[in-house]
Amino acid sequence: MGIRVDFLIKHVRPYGTDAFVMLTTPGPGSLTQWLLDNNVPQQQINFAYNLWASTTELDITPQTLPQFVQSAQIISEARWSELYPTSKSTIMFLNQPLIKELSYRSQQYKGQAFEFAPYEVIPLAVTILKGSNQGLINQNVTGANLASDSNGLCYHFDSLVI
Repeated sequence: MGIRVDFLIKHVRPYGTDAFVMLTTPGPGSLTQWLLDNNVPQQQINFAYNLWASTTELDITPQTLPQFVQSAQIISEARWSELYPTSKSTIMFLNQPLIKELSYRSQQYKGQAFEFAPYEVIPLAVTILKGSNQGLINQNVTGANLASDSNGLCYHFDSLVI
């Protein structure tokens, strides 16, 4: 997959059963295996996947948006406490075709910044501002400005293309 695990953890959440299964199925080369190889306890992995599952099949409606924002807040707070502080954190909820397309596009732009302009819109992106409990909600996002490392793995999020 042309997406670095740290980028996936910080900026992507599966949206839809196919995306969830794609990202959480254990096996050689899987996200689960990478986490285990990096000493993340299985209990912590299960907890994270359960949080992911809470929004995987939700319709995106005014009534469910608070659950997506809460999911983004949990991710952002964990990122800021475990990795490093930034002024904001954006989480994109991507279905399986979007994850596959992001992987493919990243590999086309090895070592470069690029605009990810997928064939379909990103259903939802939530940006959390540090020090705020508010989520900036963007539905049907056109794309994102990203960067790929020298191996063609997406590793950096710059901004949404709205």
